[in-house]
Amino acid sequence: MDREFLKKLFENVEKKAKVFITGFFVFSMVLFYYCEDGGHYAGSGEEPMYLHSTHQKDKVCQIEGKTLQRYGEDVDVNILRVFIMSSADVFRVHHIRYLDENREKISFITFKFPLFSSGGIGATIDNTNLIILETTENVKIYYDKEPVGGFVVELNPFSKEIQFEYKKDLRNLRKMDNVCF
Repeated sequence: MDREFLKKLFENVEKKAKVFITGFFVFSMVLFYYCEDGGHYAGSGEEPMYLHSTHQKDKVCQIEGKTLQRYGEDVDVNILRVFIMSSADVFRVHHIRYLDENREKISFITFKFPLFSSGGIGATIDNTNLIILETTENVKIYYDKEPVGGFVVELNPFSKEIQFEYKKDLRNLRKMDNVCF
């Protein structure tokens, strides 16, 4: 074999490898875009919080006359950023809101979790379970997963202080009367 033949063969293989790698990368991006819905991740939307009571079923939670609800925002992120860089600093933002006299929804607590707690197949959406208990002294919010940056109280619509307490297991609290979750 002469040198010229080997040189042409190597150049030909190199061109085919570049085309194959580029094609594979483009195919992977298109597949990822399709599977990840173009970078749109639906939030949980509006979810009313209910009062647990052995006497009444499906009663909406109210504290000091304010109806409470949870709201999970949608996340829209550049799909190339997630594909190339990862979603490590993209967060799902959640709010605890109340309805005022005009039925306007006002957020008073905000918290966030990473977009995915684990990537790949079987990725989970992280969130925390909340149980709200109104006592004579305060409004206590129990939670079982710590959000990134903690809970941010934007404003306190109640005449009582809002307190947060971590509990690994909330099952016993869920059985109590007059707790919201």
